[in-house]
Amino acid sequence: MVFTEYKDGPLGAELKERLANAGYPHFSSHTQAAFKLGTAIASRLPIAAAELPIQPVGDPFRSIGVALNGVEIFGFYFPLGEAKIKYWDWLLANAAKLKDSKVILLGDFNTGKVRIDEAAETFDCQDKHEALETLGFVDTWRATYPRGRDSTWYSTAGNGFRLDYIWASPTLASSIRQVWHHHEPRLTLASDHSAVVAEISM
Repeated sequence: MVFTEYKDGPLGAELKERLANAGYPHFSSHTQAAFKLGTAIASRLPIAAAELPIQPVGDPFRSIGVALNGVEIFGFYFPLGEAKIKYWDWLLANAAKLKDSKVILLGDFNTGKVRIDEAAETFDCQDKHEALETLGFVDTWRATYPRGRDSTWYSTAGNGFRLDYIWASPTLASSIRQVWHHHEPRLTLASDHSAVVAEISM
């Protein structure tokens, strides 16, 4: 399980305790700077730390990686504005080095395709999104629902956006069995995002 907008401190400690009680005792995150949000990963099974080939740009706690059963899993929480452009370039450089490995890239990418993953044309960095596809990485939800329209986050004005993704490297894409959006966390206000869930045949 990958958590974006993760926060250290009392809330983080409570989250880890609740996850452990729910059967996810293995947890990985980075120490954050004050008033910053990051990314964390929880697992039922033991996990080992995994590092991206190129070190992070900007806030290092926005990404986290683990290795599990021969697969490297990297979670991301993308910034906005000009920082997002630099973050995308950094991710694409890493993806080029990882495309021949069994890799999952997932999290809140704050990006999508205009008129496809949103109703209007407000997304920036669509070209970066498409560049990841050109490298062979598969947007697993879109591959499952080629003509689907669904949102994982809504603005205060009620506009829906698909911001959250599970990308699979070319060598792992054929192992994806099911992908779906789990809306209950958002609808019950446990989160302001819906979850993206994938089943992978190992």
